[in-house]
Amino acid sequence: MDGITIRIMELDTPETFKSRCENELVLGLAAKEHLRSLLDSGTVTYEATGTDRYGRTLAKVHVGGVNVGQQMIRDGVALPYQPGKNAKLARLRQWCGPNAGLDNTWKNTGRNKSKEHQDEDHLHHLDHRTHTCCRDTSPQQ
Repeated sequence: MDGITIRIMELDTPETFKSRCENELVLGLAAKEHLRSLLDSGTVTYEATGTDRYGRTLAKVHVGGVNVGQQMIRDGVALPYQPGKNAKLARLRQWCGPNAGLDNTWKNTGRNKSKEHQDEDHLHHLDHRTHTCCRDTSPQQ
């Protein structure tokens, strides 16, 4: 709402921009579609909790009283966010598989990434976790 970009708290979803494997891209597109259907299903509100390093508003988002982050996790299109390098690598391996050729910097070493997917990485620029929407229900200071 009002041009605010929101990063939904509590969850991590597969990337569609710079995805590390084909499966992450497919799962990310499915998560993005699922999120859109949730956001389109009712009145969207959010409770801002701060901003991230990119200047996005960090918020808990609700549609008709339902916590969108928790619903995405329940519906199997997102994982609970856990901080730390090991947690991130575990999520990536869940999406890309244990033999995906991911190194400890989360980059695909190329073993399981097709040339077509490498060439198309730059085409998938929308971050499915970030949306402009909503009415702020944060307590006003």
